[in-house]
Parts: sequence; C-alpha cells; structure tokens
Amino acid sequence: MELVTQQARLGHAHISTNLKVYNRFALTQQDLCTVERQVLENALNTLAGSNNKYALNSLLGRGHRVTTVGTTAYMLGTTQNLC
Repeated sequence: MELVTQQARLGHAHISTNLKVYNRFALTQQDLCTVERQVLENALNTLAGSNNKYALNSLLGRGHRVTTVGTTAYMLGTTQNLC
C-alpha cells in the first residue's frame, strides 16, 4: 500500500509540475502577443497621425513604400535584384 501511495504522490507531482510549466508558457505567449499588437498599433498610429511614410519600414523591410490617401495606406513592394 505504501508503494501505491508513493507512486500516486510522484504522479501528482509530475502532473502539477507540467501544468505549471504549461501555464508559464501560455502567459509568456500572451505577453508576446500583447507586445506585438502594441508595436503594430504604434506603427499604424505614427503612419496615420503624422503621415510618416517611414513608420512601417521596420515591419516591411527594404524595397517597400507606403503611400497614404486619406485614411487608407497603400503598401507598394518592389523586387530586388540580388546580382
């Protein structure tokens, strides 16, 4: 009977530890999503508020241009020659 009790305690410890790790991972993932959303919102606010054509450069990379017309932003991409 003592062996069964020890195995049950070990199983409980194993499951509870895994659940804690899973919960930490879920919280970290949620934090990353929140930060990414804030970065995107800030970039769009910068684009819309001050008509800064370079506001999305860090998100789009080289070879892209942003043009705003009213409340609409158009993102134009170009192909780059690697030669």
